[in-house]
Amino acid sequence: MIAEGEEALATAVLQVLSDLALARCLSTAGRRYVEAYHNWEAGARRLVGVYERARSETGRQNA
Repeated sequence: MIAEGEEALATAVLQVLSDLALARCLSTAGRRYVEAYHNWEAGARRLVGVYERARSETGRQNA
């Protein structure tokens, strides 16, 4: 859910609080997102990318 401005945000929050099915749907989607993009494997891939860019920028391919 995206809300621009204080009024829209308040309306969106009240909608989620009053609609259990919507709250569950958002909760499930949020959990899936976190499990997919914020886990050890994803973190390791990002870290390897950082190391590879640093090596290529310094020209140290054998390090």
